[in-house]
Amino acid sequence: RSENQGVLSSVFLLACWQILLWRLTGQASIVIGAEFDGRIEAELADALGLFERNLPYQCHLEENLTFSQLLQEARKSADELHKWQQLFCWDNILSSSGDLSSPPFFPFCFECREPTVSYSAAVLIFSICGRRTFTDRFKVKLSFAVADDSIVAALQYDTHLYQLPDIQRLAEQYCTLLKSVIENPEAQISELEILS
Repeated sequence: RSENQGVLSSVFLLACWQILLWRLTGQASIVIGAEFDGRIEAELADALGLFERNLPYQCHLEENLTFSQLLQEARKSADELHKWQQLFCWDNILSSSGDLSSPPFFPFCFECREPTVSYSAAVLIFSICGRRTFTDRFKVKLSFAVADDSIVAALQYDTHLYQLPDIQRLAEQYCTLLKSVIENPEAQISELEILS
């Protein structure tokens, strides 16, 4: 359904993550560290190395905003971040704020990985079955691995701050929200269900 509106599934999932965080925290402007692959140049598409970085993704949420409206705003924000992903640097922010006391990070993060590509040589076929890099700190990170016919989700979190039941409850709320959005894509975001 999100593709019908010209929106990638990653943007759809990110918009839902933002709604859930808004509903739980009551903060209308939450900044989420959205992971971008850092391979904007065609020459870097197949390059090995850590190019990924989390960029500050933000859309202002209001109660009367419909999900469809939010989805379009999310698409615009993601497109803009994609264009500027190579220029983001914490040093610029730290030097302007003057606070150099602790390393900066996004409390909430999001990543959506595309399906892994299979490679072959003679009769041997192989693909990457798992990939984990943690270059930035976070409190809670929602991760997706998109395959051709499925999406696998995972929540990583700081165990000093959260217990497993808290994260399980967060996962249940996110699943309930996804179902509510799919059933009511034109609903106001304040009316979408997060409790089963």
